[in-house]
Amino acid sequence: MDLLNLYSAEVAKLPEGNYFKSRGMSVCTNDGDNLEIMIAGCNPGVYKDEHTELNFTYQNPFIGNSINYFARFCKFIPESVREKVAYVDIFPFKEADEATLLANIRGQEPFMAKILSITEAEIERINPNLLIIANKGTWPYWGAAEDCIWMGYDFQPVLECDLPERLRGRNFDVRIIRGFRKGVFAERDIIYRPADGICKLKGTVTLMSKYIRNIPSSQQLTIDDYLELSAFAKQVKSISKYL
Repeated sequence: MDLLNLYSAEVAKLPEGNYFKSRGMSVCTNDGDNLEIMIAGCNPGVYKDEHTELNFTYQNPFIGNSINYFARFCKFIPESVREKVAYVDIFPFKEADEATLLANIRGQEPFMAKILSITEAEIERINPNLLIIANKGTWPYWGAAEDCIWMGYDFQPVLECDLPERLRGRNFDVRIIRGFRKGVFAERDIIYRPADGICKLKGTVTLMSKYIRNIPSSQQLTIDDYLELSAFAKQVKSISKYL
């Protein structure tokens, strides 16, 4: 998918002076084969050494990238699998202050629903075994809040006893996607449905996390933690009670 062009087509419909039209966009291409893991943030920050053009794309940020935000993930992602890691910001708009971006969503929900539906189609295309949602402020947009649908995923919490042993007792919030949420509310408000109605992320193990700088030391993943969680993600579809 040419995400930047798809987003740009929606932005072009906005009036001049609109906040989102002025921000510029930064989008990861996710061109690699066999992408098994996805890390999802909120929106791209503004970095001193970034490109000068208003809108741009970039390749895998976990390989040879000096930006601190991505380097923090490399502390637990083994170098041997970084080429299999996809990255997506659910909103592509460059903004240093996340609260400002989220505040500007109010009153522009139909436009943001269009943007999120493009993001969701990309997430479904990649179809990771393991998804790390790395920003708590985005949880409602995934469908993880009772009264908020947006992307509309149905998350089932994993019992402590079913987690890999080294992850137990550390307050990790691990869930499994059972498909799309159902019911009248969901049917009315969900922003994206594939043509065949099938949720490709059914069975995807999801770590509901926070912005990486705000994670307490007990919940900071190590390489060994990651390897256990990744192995769990590859076999979880055999645990039928979660699907």
